[in-house]
Amino acid sequence: MKEYSSANLRNIAVVGQGKAGKTTLLEACLFNAGAVTRLGKVDEGTSVLDFEAEETKRRLTLSSAIAACEWQGYKLNFIDTPGYPDFVGEVKSALQAADNALIVISAPSGIEVETEKVWHYAESLNLPRAIFINKMDREHADFNRTVEELRVKFGPGVVPIQLPIGTAAAFQGVADLLKLHTKIVTSQEEILEGAIPEYLEPEVELARQQLIETVAEYNNELLEKYIEGQEIGEVEIAAALIEGIQAAKIFPVLCGSGYQNVGVKKNDECRSRISDDAIF
Repeated sequence: MKEYSSANLRNIAVVGQGKAGKTTLLEACLFNAGAVTRLGKVDEGTSVLDFEAEETKRRLTLSSAIAACEWQGYKLNFIDTPGYPDFVGEVKSALQAADNALIVISAPSGIEVETEKVWHYAESLNLPRAIFINKMDREHADFNRTVEELRVKFGPGVVPIQLPIGTAAAFQGVADLLKLHTKIVTSQEEILEGAIPEYLEPEVELARQQLIETVAEYNNELLEKYIEGQEIGEVEIAAALIEGIQAAKIFPVLCGSGYQNVGVKKNDECRSRISDDAIF
């Protein structure tokens, strides 16, 4: 088995309300990273994370499970946690062992009671946090409403770095606010990368401006450039974003559908221009 230095290990607690799709999202991550050869489905009882008989029967997570994969030279140890309040001890234990927390939220449901609880548990440990708005393919999914709820509840440090393309049955991919391109998953499960379509440009420009304003709040050099009206490039935004994430002051928001594996995949030909330190 390959050995990793401590600098190349990440322990990520995946937390959130029950039925937000945490396990399904992780199944997609493991599949995309090549850790498993089949995309497991919780509803079909084929999940590699919900392996206990009672979990398979109930179609829900009852105890924390660890799954590892390698991604771009890093070993990622995901801790999949239960979402129901009866198992809060499992969540707290996972957060104690983690370096970071990924908070999964159901797009149709928005913020729920357990969402607020796990946020505050992670906050008390000063853990870096990212948010994944899941189930964008479901009816009544509302990305903008959920982001607004998050910013009201958890502050202006919560900021999207992606926007969904379409919603509900029309959801097909994401727009990257850093690199200003889109990734659309076709019916053949291929990823098509392209320019921001004209109809989406105003929304992307507004969201990117909000991202720049947020990172500038926590970076004096960027703040000075922003006030002076100077152009701020992708590399500068990314560097300030990493700094804010690591300091637990900025909380990036991503979106997708774990079940459909949309917004989760990454094109092998497309490597992020963000530094490796961003793998939080």
